[in-house]
Parts: sequence; structure tokens; C-alpha cells
Amino acid sequence: MRNMKNCVIICLVIFWSPSLFSQCVGTAGQVSWHYWEDIRMYYDFETQLDFLFQDDTYPNGPDLIRKLNSISTPSNYNNQYAAITKGFISVPISGSTTFNLTGNDYVVFLLSTDASRSNLDTLAYVIDNSGREEYNKYPAQTSSAINLNTGQYYYFEIHHKERSGQDFTTLRWQRPYVSDSTWAIISSPFLNDICDPVCPPKGTVCNDGNTGTTDDKEDGNCHCIGTPDTTGLDVGERAVLDAYFYYNTGNGNINELILPKFPSVPDRLVKQRRGLYIQWGSDVDNYASYIQGYFTVPVTGTYDFNLTGVRNVEFRFNSAGSSPSPNQTISSRWGTGRAEHNDNTSQTLTNVNLTANTFYYFETVQAVVSWGDHLNVFWKVPGHPDSEWHMIPELYLYDYTNESACLPQGTPCDDGDPFTSNDMINASCDCIGTPCTPFVDCDDPAADLIEYDYCDISNALGNRADNAWLSCNASANPFVAARSGNHWIHYDLGQVYILKQSRVWNYNVNGSENLGFQNVVVDYSKDGTNWTQLGIYSWNTANGDNTYTGFDGPDFGSKTARYIMITSTDGGPCRGISKVTFTVEQCNEEGTSCNDGDMATLNDHFDKNCNCVGYTLADLDCGTDTLFINEIDLPANTYHAVMALMSGGTILNTTNINFKAGAEIIFEAGFEIDLGSTLEADIEDCTNPVIAMVPTKSIADNLTEKIRQEESLKVYSIQGSPIQTIRIYLPNATQVSLEILDTNRHVVMPFTSHYYPNHGDHYKRIQTRKLAAGVYLIKMTTDSGEYLDKMVVT
Repeated sequence: MRNMKNCVIICLVIFWSPSLFSQCVGTAGQVSWHYWEDIRMYYDFETQLDFLFQDDTYPNGPDLIRKLNSISTPSNYNNQYAAITKGFISVPISGSTTFNLTGNDYVVFLLSTDASRSNLDTLAYVIDNSGREEYNKYPAQTSSAINLNTGQYYYFEIHHKERSGQDFTTLRWQRPYVSDSTWAIISSPFLNDICDPVCPPKGTVCNDGNTGTTDDKEDGNCHCIGTPDTTGLDVGERAVLDAYFYYNTGNGNINELILPKFPSVPDRLVKQRRGLYIQWGSDVDNYASYIQGYFTVPVTGTYDFNLTGVRNVEFRFNSAGSSPSPNQTISSRWGTGRAEHNDNTSQTLTNVNLTANTFYYFETVQAVVSWGDHLNVFWKVPGHPDSEWHMIPELYLYDYTNESACLPQGTPCDDGDPFTSNDMINASCDCIGTPCTPFVDCDDPAADLIEYDYCDISNALGNRADNAWLSCNASANPFVAARSGNHWIHYDLGQVYILKQSRVWNYNVNGSENLGFQNVVVDYSKDGTNWTQLGIYSWNTANGDNTYTGFDGPDFGSKTARYIMITSTDGGPCRGISKVTFTVEQCNEEGTSCNDGDMATLNDHFDKNCNCVGYTLADLDCGTDTLFINEIDLPANTYHAVMALMSGGTILNTTNINFKAGAEIIFEAGFEIDLGSTLEADIEDCTNPVIAMVPTKSIADNLTEKIRQEESLKVYSIQGSPIQTIRIYLPNATQVSLEILDTNRHVVMPFTSHYYPNHGDHYKRIQTRKLAAGVYLIKMTTDSGEYLDKMVVT
């Protein structure tokens, strides 16, 4: 997902043919920054420039274009992206010029001998990363002296690959006719933009002019492509492939994949939505993978194919059409790097004649012992403006719907969509996730981010005084007395959170950076009264730059707090901070099960202050107003709460469990009893004398007296829910036994046997998940007789 952070001017999208590509001198005073998101490097050594070209739209179909007034790109913009800054440099006076390049992570500066792209030559590069003003980290950052002539436009490109962390690119120069010998950023008086058109972004709706196709979309390389007629074919969803994985498959030889489960009984399914490749956890060994599908091509012509992958991989396809009988194969028997296209001759197939608007069946097969986990298929398209290998775009790929592979219903899987969660195999053997809502977390945290407009703000902070907080009154501290007489700032987060990493932007007013907090004490509190010191810190001052991005502040290490105090102990008349942010997690809902690490306690749960707490057996007897019982193996005991008792646990291999509460007892989803167990549940007073708040009179005595009715039993069910509710009405105190019977009146599961001392309505909840679908009977036996009601389990 994009997180566009700074105001931009968006270039108009112009349709063009790749064959018309040329350089054109455009608007003075600016250059263009072309951006591709989600271009990933999986290995550190893959930092070569040609790796970037493997993206299917690089370098002619960017996701975004911005205009820059100097050769200094946006900073702290995103992770896993690529960019090209391009335009023309000119000089007012001829002379020798030296260039210096800084950037993070991998950056290459190319300059032409004139205005033509064909004469580009590499002058400088940053092999890994440098600081913004770190001019001498690598010798290659600085070019040789180049003679530039007035009146000549020099075309340039800066290719940039960002992995994670900070990101930026800056090009500076030194000129002998300028007296200042410091490195200067190349600014607008010396720049001209390109005016070359670009391809519409991939996925843009278009019209391919063919009435026989549907769902026409741009591919990012100036091709408008639709879906051909699928009649008679097993063509599934566009841009989605089912990748099946099989564990414990032997010695990594495709020819020996004869184990019974291959290919019909896979162990894992991943929905691949990013093209024809496989890439997943780096710690996986001894597996096989299998993909079946169809592909189409953008234009009729001659194609080349290339395969890279770990250990033993094959790409098979039918170059004659849609039949699932491949007649072409490329392979790698011992494995290659992801960008290693020339390791062996069997990787590549050339001069394959293919026709547009035709489906071609394909499959990939992989067998791996160890060492990595990737498979990638590339092609070269007729008429493409460069001759590099590019990955096959997802818009040309279609799922194959007649495969025999199927996982059991309910098996966890990955539908490849970050905007869903809880992905499971459904009854049709497909992987389906639950769409994200405010109450359902997404698989990918990035899916929870808001997509900002292009003109929104970034983490970079300006250096204006009105963007900062400044204290010029070192005063008493009403919260933490020990911090009195200092400059301090007090934060109220509104509720208790689990605190993680903080980030600090120190006082960033240009020329007054020394007023920032430097020697710092940080305290935190849940209630605003009791405070704990987190630590003492030494903070760096800001740099006064208008793109200052701050630094990582204290890590709270999952401490829970609502209030935070930051104090400067530096003295001086004034101290300030520009901005502080806190990464937090919501506290678990009160009563949620947890593990407090103490084997002697039961009913471990989160309290209202995010603490995981448990009870001893003594605590459980009238030890709390509301008691949550969520243990798996519940020891025989009486569990007594002043007001309410709620249970979602399981009673296993025990007898004589007594639940008692003053107002209500609720059996939540997940509550189960084992055969042979006896459960009693009473609404009655908590009589433990050590509890001061115990009522002196039964709550039931305060209820309005009901008109006495006849004894009755009723089952209430919610369709689709595994929980059934039983309503019992008792006109008098009596012994009650509840049982679950089949339709032949045989006992399936005893539920409870208990003496009810109070008349009126009583309720029980039954978890039916362990019962097979069908019709059952609930039997209630009292001192007065037997009663039956029907219960349906779906």
C-alpha cells in the first residue's frame, strides 16, 4: 500500500508506443522522480542494477511520478521500492565538474555524454547505503572530473533500490568556477525535465478494441489486454494462481515425486497474486511445489522464456494452445539465484511463436532439499524497449480450475490477500479469507494503513517554530515531585495501553537546535498517581533541516501505562521538543485468558489494567466479584463469586465441580464437560467471612416475586451457532438433572445434576461442537417428573 507523504504535481498520463521511445528536453527548473512500489530483494547480494529490471513494468511503467526542483528525492518514503530520477543537467560556464552521490540503500548515477539515453555511462554509485552528508564512505560515490560544456543538455538517470529503514538519494557537485568548494546539491537553475510520455499504470481500465475480450486493463508497458473467451476451458480467476506445497518429499528430485500424496493431497495452499513465482519462509526444507494455470501474451510474436529457482525446478507449457499437455520445458537441476539467468543452458527457451488472445496451459514443478525457497519465470516480449528479463505480469496469468489437489475443509491457508484474515479451505477446496473489518485484523499490518493522498505529510518534520513545543518556565511538577524545577511534558493517552517503541523529533527550529531535550528522564504511570521511572537517556539535538525525521526514542518493552512524563534535566531558560509518537497495542479485553507464569494459580486472565493475573484455590472461594473460569483441566473444587461466574473452560476427568454466584452463572462458548463429570451451579450468597463486600441477604430474595407457573423446559437455538440455551422454569425448589439424548432416548452426554433452591427462570448454555449434526433431545428430570424438548444441531 502506498503511503504518499509530500505534496506533488502528478504528470499527465499519455498513451504511447514503446517503439517511439526517445529523450525530449522539457520544463526548466525540474526533473522527474519515477517510483515503483513493492519491488523486493530477497538476498543481500542481489543489489545489482539489472535486478531492478526484472519487475514487469520497470523502467517504463512507474506507479507514480513526482516532480523535483533539485536532485534530492523524498526521504523516509517507503520500504521495498525502486525509483529512477531522470532529466537533464546543464551548466552556465564550461569546465571540469565532479559529482558526489549519497543514498540509501543502493543507488547508481548515470550521465550521458549528450542528450541521448543511448550514451549513458555509470559515474558513481553507493553500494549499500550512506548518510545524507556522508560523502566519503565509498570511493565510488565520487566521480572522476568530467568536462561539461555550456549550451549542452546532459541526460542523466539515478536508479535507486530501497529495502527498509531510511531512504533518500542526493546528487551534489563541485565546479572549479564556483569559489565554494563544498558539495552543493544540484538545484533548479541547472535542471530540465524530460517530456517523454510514460505508460499508463498497470491495472488502468482501457479498451483493447477487441469485442471478443472482457476485463480490459493496461499492463504497465503500454499494452491494453483483455481476457479472451474461456468457453470449454478450465480457466479460473485472473491474476491468481494456486501454489500447492508438499512436505517431506524426499531427495529433491522431480523425477522421484512418486509419493502417494503428490499431486492430489497437498499440505499447504498459497494464493499467488504477484506473478509467476514462489517465495516464502527461508527456513523451509524438504518440500515440493506445484502450480497449474494459463497464460496469455500481449502481442503476437516470438518470445523467450527463462527459469530460475532453488534446486530442481521445471516450467512446462503447451506452446500450441490450451490443452493441459505441455510440449515445452525449461529446467534447472541444481538451483540458481533469483536473478541468475545464465547458470545453465536448460534455463532458457528462445524463439517461441505465440499468438495474442490465446490461452496457453502451463505448470511449474519444484523439488527442494534445502538452501532457499524460490522459483521465478521470466520472459522477453517482442517490441519491448529494453532487452532485459522481466517477470511475467500477473495480468497475463489465470488459475486452472480442474486440478485434483484439495486440502481438508477448515485447513488454514493463505489467500494472498492482505485485506483478509483467518484464511481457511472451504467446502469447495478453495482458500477463502474473512474480509477485514474494524473487528477483524488483517493478515498484513500494512492493510490497516490508511492510503493517504499524494499531498499528505510524511515523517519528515519542518523546522518552523510553530511546529514545536517549547517550555521557558521550569516549574513544579504536580505529578512527579522529583521532577520539579525542570522543564517537563506530561502525556495522557486517554486509556491504558501496552507501550512499545517511541520515536522522538527533538526541537528542530533552525539555529535553536541546542534548546532540545538532551539529558532526559522518562517516567510512566497507569493511574497518574503511582509513577515508575523507565530510564535516563541522552538525546541528540535535531539538525534544523526541513526534512528532519527524528530518532528512535525509549523502548517501553510492553510496559502498560496511560500517562507518560518526559523531563529535561539540562537546565537553561528554555527547553523543547518538536514531536513524540508512541507505538502501542490495545490491552486485551478484561477476562481474556492468558498465562501469568505461575503454576500455582488458576484462571489466569487480563484485568482492567492489562495485567495477566491468576487466582489460588483459596482466592476462588468468594475472592472476586466476577470470576472467569477458563482452565482446560479444571480441578475438583467449589468456585464461588460474589456476583457473577463465567466459564468457557473444559471439565476433564474429575467430579464434583460446584459453580456458585450471587447473581448469575454463564457458560460461555467453549464450555464443555467430560463424561463422568458432575457439575453443579447455584445462585446463592457468597458466605466466606473474609470478604467484607459479601451481601447479607440473598440477591434472589430481592427479586420481584413471580406468579407461580407450571414446571417447564425449553431449548432456544441460534441458527449456525454451536451454542444452545436451555430455559428451565421451576415453581419450587427441586433437584434437577439435565441430559442430552438421541432420538432413541439413549444418553449421549450427561449435562448436570443439581439442587435448585430458588423458584423462577434458570438458564443453561450447551456447547454442541462435539456433537454430530442431527436432532437430539434435552431431558430434564426433577422431583416432580420428566420433561423433554428437541435440540437441533447443524
